[in-house]
Amino acid sequence: MGTSAKNRGQSSATPLVPSWLDGAAPDLPPPPAATPENGPPADQSTPQTPSLPPLPLPALPPIADKDRFRPARIAFNRAVRHGNLRENLGRSLAAYSRRGVGGSRTGARRMANSSGSAGQILGFAQAVRDVGFPQAADEFGIGDLTGRPLGEAVSRLTEAFCQPGGSIDEAITRAAWNETLLLAVEQGVEDFEALTAQEWASLVEIFIARSIEFRVYNDIGNDALGGTLTVEQIDAIQADLHDLIFGEVKGKLTPAISGRDRLSNRALRDTAETTYELAFAYLEALGEE
Repeated sequence: MGTSAKNRGQSSATPLVPSWLDGAAPDLPPPPAATPENGPPADQSTPQTPSLPPLPLPALPPIADKDRFRPARIAFNRAVRHGNLRENLGRSLAAYSRRGVGGSRTGARRMANSSGSAGQILGFAQAVRDVGFPQAADEFGIGDLTGRPLGEAVSRLTEAFCQPGGSIDEAITRAAWNETLLLAVEQGVEDFEALTAQEWASLVEIFIARSIEFRVYNDIGNDALGGTLTVEQIDAIQADLHDLIFGEVKGKLTPAISGRDRLSNRALRDTAETTYELAFAYLEALGEE
C-alpha cells in the first residue's frame, strides 16, 4: 500500500469521536492592565485584581466499549487466514461500521480530517471547471506546479491539500491522497494540468475510498496483515476491500462539480462528509446480506 511504519491501531478504549472535533476552546479573560515601572502615583492605591473562578474544562467524551472492535477483527482474521474473502470480509466490515465506529454518522465524523481535504480538492475541481487550470492553480497556491516532474507534482499536490501530519488522522489523509495520485500516474496520467474537473472529482472519490480502507486497516487489520501472508494474499484482501468501498463511493461527487453554480467550501465539505456517511452505511448493511 505504500504506507509508513506499522501502527498497532486504535485502542478499543479510545473515544468514538475525539473531543477536539466539536466545539472551541473557551475564551480566556483579558490580562490585567500593565502597571508602570515606577508603580502607581503616591496618592493612588494599587487596585486589587479580582480573583476569577477557574474556567471549567470541556467534558471528556465517554470511553467506548473496550471490545467494540473484537467481532470485526475476528471476522477480518478469518477472511485473511481461511479464505472466503467476500463473506467474511463483509461480516467484518458490517461489524466494524455498526459497532466498531458506532454507526455511519459517527464513522463519517471520525473521517473529519479527510473530509476537509476532500472538500478542498473539490473546490479546486470547481475552479478548474470555471477558470481553467492555470488560474485555479494560482488561486489555490500551486501555480508552481507547472513544468514539474510527475514525482514532484505528486508531492506538491499532497502538501497543498493535506495537513502536515503527526496524528493518525492526518497520516491517513496524506497516505490516501498520495496513493490516489500515484495510482493516477500508474494508470497513465502524464500531466495533472490536463485533467478535467470531472477527472479531479473522480480522484476525490478514489481518495475517499482509500482513506476508509486505511482507517479499516489501522483499526482492525494491522495484526491480520502481518505474519506469514504472501504478497498475493495481501493483494487479494486489499483488492476486495477496495472494490467493496469504491463501488459505493463511485459517482457520488459528480453533482458537486457538474452544475454551473460554485458551491461554498462548507457545502463541499458537507458533500464529502455525506459521501463518507453513505459508505459507512453501506458497509453496515453488508451484514444483512
